[in-house]
Amino acid sequence: DYTPDDAMGYVENTKKILVPMANEVSAIQTYRIPMEYDDALSTIPWAVSLVDTNLGKVWNSMMEYGVHDFESLPNKQSGGFTTTLYGYDTPFAYTNWAEDLSSASTMIHEFGHFYDSWIRYDEDVVQNLDIAEVYSQGLELLTSKYYEKFTEYPDEGRQAMLSRFINPLIYQLMLEEFQQEVYKLETLDTESIAQLYTDLLDEYGYGDPTSDDLDYTWYSITHLFDAPFYTVSYWTSAVVALQIWAESQDDWDAAAKLYMDMMNADQNQPFTQLVTSVGLKDPGDAAVLQEIADNMLDAFDLSGSGLPNAA
Repeated sequence: DYTPDDAMGYVENTKKILVPMANEVSAIQTYRIPMEYDDALSTIPWAVSLVDTNLGKVWNSMMEYGVHDFESLPNKQSGGFTTTLYGYDTPFAYTNWAEDLSSASTMIHEFGHFYDSWIRYDEDVVQNLDIAEVYSQGLELLTSKYYEKFTEYPDEGRQAMLSRFINPLIYQLMLEEFQQEVYKLETLDTESIAQLYTDLLDEYGYGDPTSDDLDYTWYSITHLFDAPFYTVSYWTSAVVALQIWAESQDDWDAAAKLYMDMMNADQNQPFTQLVTSVGLKDPGDAAVLQEIADNMLDAFDLSGSGLPNAA
């Protein structure tokens, strides 16, 4: 329920507010935090239960019925996803354990999707990509409060987790501007497209100041071809999830309630209507972006002593 013009409003606000923040955050080195698989399996259900007891119950059901694949095995694909096993009438969560806190965060991320699918399996819900990622990203952010139970480096772990939000906040939104501008080009050839892409990379802080070459790597971004104008959904969901995180900095219990209120709301509402119905703000609100930027900068103003080895 937002228009191309609305999306360009997101672009302008992001360039004014979030890009300067991201340039500062990106200059800070983050670290790989080691973690054992068994420790993650014992800690995650405890952490998600603090958000809501039903989350813990569904986690236990997921484990009991074996509708997951989290272990590290040879030749497994990296990353994670959640899908549906229609023959078993259940969602299924997949990750590839990499012996670190980031792997635990990925498990929590995918469990957010799993829970969303589990409680709505028999409902007629229209898939809304802007909403779906809120449940995965939001759960990651909320449970990071309890990283003291996950690792002896909780602050550094939170930094590393938050740094991963720079991509949806900046690069994925840059691709929205890129796509809108591509279709306005009078000469639609590879060199013109590469020039536009290179100029935008420079504007958003991703450019290479040592090179005068055009960047042609836009062609490898499959979403541009198989799901045009999809990438803005990474941004909208991240901004909503980070609103919940911003609330958690002042009142974690209230933030957890916001998350569950959104999870339990009518999912067939238009995106911004669903967001505002639970007391959150439209992602296009510049004040929201400013709060996120301020909280991100505060989170990265941490001591660098006693860190584990950088990845």
